[in-house]
Amino acid sequence: MKLIKAAITLFFCIFSHIFFGQNNKSEADSLEYNTNKLIRLIDCDKEFELNDAIVFIKEKKLKEYIIDKVDNYAEQISRKDGKCQLYMALADNYVDAGAYTEAQPLLIKALDIAEKNKLYNYSSAIYNTLGNVFVETNMFKNGFKNYYKALEINHSRNDSVNIGTVHLNIGTAFYKSAIDKPEYFDSARSHLGISIKITQVLNSIGDLNRAYQALGLILTDEQNYTEAEKSFRKSIQLSNKYNAPELTYYDQYQMA
Repeated sequence: MKLIKAAITLFFCIFSHIFFGQNNKSEADSLEYNTNKLIRLIDCDKEFELNDAIVFIKEKKLKEYIIDKVDNYAEQISRKDGKCQLYMALADNYVDAGAYTEAQPLLIKALDIAEKNKLYNYSSAIYNTLGNVFVETNMFKNGFKNYYKALEINHSRNDSVNIGTVHLNIGTAFYKSAIDKPEYFDSARSHLGISIKITQVLNSIGDLNRAYQALGLILTDEQNYTEAEKSFRKSIQLSNKYNAPELTYYDQYQMA
């Protein structure tokens, strides 16, 4: 009887080792295949843009698989802007997950490539994202420094879309840092006002929605509830156009 039990146990051990080993190998092969596919798309397909790369590596396991050897994968990409794209796509996914510590070194590597190769469209985007990272970790001084650098590049390129976005981010950062410095409300309002003027002309619904939402929060803190309600109502209208119910709920909550 003991021999039978031992034989059964041995069989299951061997079976489990083979089965799970094959599964692990299969998963690793799949991750490697998808990584190589991503590298080829970045390097060879000029229509494959940064947002495409961001979406491609949304899956957590793939993101973690690439990050372990990201420098090696970047070396396989011949295009300088492609190398930037890889680092930025990974960084964006970490920022989206609130993993700012992991995102920062990736952004620094991307920025180094962009600056050396005069890839100004990438430089401005990286400075803006670094600004977001620093603001989210309450390092406001570094955040503003990066935002203003992004703004400088965008003005030199007459990039109205990103000028509006950066002013929005600066205004939001001033609002977030105004807890200890109430005078920052004026700076926040000023930058949000610039953003609203630009984004209205460009019909940038997403940025315009965020700007009115931030303005509503400022006016609420200042107890100017009538004007705050107007801002939130404008934000709700834009949220509905943008098909973003979660933003609508947030604005309705603030109004209540």
